[in-house]
Amino acid sequence: MDKQNGIVAILDALGASDYSDAEVRAFVNSRDKIAVVLDEYLDEKSLIDPGQLKTFQFNDTIVIALICESPQASLKQITSFSAVIRKYLVESMNNGLLFRGAAAVGEFRANDETNTIMGDAITDAAQWFEETDWAGVHYTPRSCLHIERLFGTCQRQTRLGFYSLRRPGEEQRAPSLVRH
Repeated sequence: MDKQNGIVAILDALGASDYSDAEVRAFVNSRDKIAVVLDEYLDEKSLIDPGQLKTFQFNDTIVIALICESPQASLKQITSFSAVIRKYLVESMNNGLLFRGAAAVGEFRANDETNTIMGDAITDAAQWFEETDWAGVHYTPRSCLHIERLFGTCQRQTRLGFYSLRRPGEEQRAPSLVRH
């Protein structure tokens, strides 16, 4: 597995640990429907090369990764990835599933054949994906620094809103991207 740069999102299905067998089957069916809709969305919008988007699944957790060819993710790649994640969340809600999670920018190693993804970006997202008490996805504090640097060089009108995430004894900011 070669080291790659990109963006990852770890999504955890809310309430899935208490699913009955019938609910597990419904979850898997819904997840499969969402994957088809997401593929159609990627084809229609041409935001991201579908070959650069990878999905990994374990139990009720889904990891979506965008492989970036450049050493650092660009603002366009981050906003495009955010749009894909937003579409995934909306389709999940339409299918009765709620996810919470975290997204991170950085390095990782991935192997489709073994359904394996690991590295700094995964570790960063894993440390933050359970820190919220709402459905949705936020960028990690470390990734916020990268995003803030990009906004400083961005010519487009873009707003970056922040939500406070609290851990005992500290406060971190997580951005929400809004483009105009």
